[in-house]
Amino acid sequence: SFDGLVVQKPHRTVRQFIEKLPSEVYVTCTYKGSPAHANHVTAMAFITHIDNKPVTSLQSLIAMLSKIPHNTHFKMNIVEYSGNPSLVTLKKNERYFPLTTWFRDPSEPKGWKRITYENGIAAAGEGRHGLSL
Repeated sequence: SFDGLVVQKPHRTVRQFIEKLPSEVYVTCTYKGSPAHANHVTAMAFITHIDNKPVTSLQSLIAMLSKIPHNTHFKMNIVEYSGNPSLVTLKKNERYFPLTTWFRDPSEPKGWKRITYENGIAAAGEGRHGLSL
């Protein structure tokens, strides 16, 4: 997740309904009050480009976003589920909406491992501004 967007690889149902996927990065939801919500980014959309560079996978998205400094504007091209393209400008907010990834990890107490990226550096857990649980 980043800037209030939760993204994942498109699930099976999406793949069955759309013959040629615009991207392998699918927006599943947005958090109210987030930069994404304020800029009218909706769920059921595909992220195709960040700052005019193609996004081909979740790994490429993470690599691109981790290079963008905190409080910096960036452009994001989106293709909605219906096929309509749009361009959105977001401001990266690492304090309240950091770039975060979750991985299944049986060695973790609840089975999931969280990685938070701040200033391009990956850290296990919440990160500098997060809560210690």
